[in-house]
Amino acid sequence: MPRSLSSAWTFVYKFLLPVVFTGAFAIGLRSALDARGAYSGSPSAAPPNDLLLLGVVMILSIAASVVFCAPLKRVRVGDDGESLLVSNYFQEWKVPAGLITSVTQNRWLKLRPITIHLRIDPGCGTRVMFMPPLRINFLFWREDPEVEELRTLASTHVPV
Repeated sequence: MPRSLSSAWTFVYKFLLPVVFTGAFAIGLRSALDARGAYSGSPSAAPPNDLLLLGVVMILSIAASVVFCAPLKRVRVGDDGESLLVSNYFQEWKVPAGLITSVTQNRWLKLRPITIHLRIDPGCGTRVMFMPPLRINFLFWREDPEVEELRTLASTHVPV
């Protein structure tokens, strides 16, 4: 049975969180703008500058979701221990460990995404980004154990 390297929360962060966060933020900001208009005695329609602010913030929120959440994939180590199973929840690819050139992690984001850089595109792209399991990590500058596991897996297999 394949062993998962990705967090069980990957689906939530990839699909649900961007929609809920962006929608809730838009509703809250719009309500605040309407309330401010009501308290100032002006009509409940927000002034054009406030609507521009709402639009800019919404675009930035959607852009952040596209950059940090949309590329997330589910990654598992195959039964053979020599390949990775990479999925975007619609399609799954088998990636030989020999295709891995490097593994990096962004430790400054809450998600702590791990990026697997591949020699060639096996169908899922040359960069596979996934979210490791969530942990309480007081030593935030240290890499997650999945990074070292992937590096070891890549170094023990012949490049394809």
